[in-house]
Amino acid sequence: MTKAKQPYVIRLLDGRPIAFAGLMSHRNIEGDNSEFTCTIMTRDAVGPAAEIHTRMPIALPKDAEAAWLDPAVTDAAAAIEFARERAVTAFEHYPVNMRVNNAKNEGTELIVRFENPA
Repeated sequence: MTKAKQPYVIRLLDGRPIAFAGLMSHRNIEGDNSEFTCTIMTRDAVGPAAEIHTRMPIALPKDAEAAWLDPAVTDAAAAIEFARERAVTAFEHYPVNMRVNNAKNEGTELIVRFENPA
């Protein structure tokens, strides 16, 4: 059995919600059926995030959200470059109780800083 990895809270320094750069596509398949797919864009981890993983999502600052969602932007390379240039990398993280990994557990105490005495 593989030992579970320590879970972490990862958040912006000011505690505001995080907007991730993502992509969505829609296509018609087999007649009237359609399929939606989506993904969150990632990059090599930098800053504090690199302490816990090699990859991190591309998080956008508040002032870049509207530009990212602008339907008039159709140049994929320019959009990706925009997201990379504007990406937020200043996060804080701290370990939380392993109980957060089970959907049966609920409560804000699950995301309180967990100090492991071991």
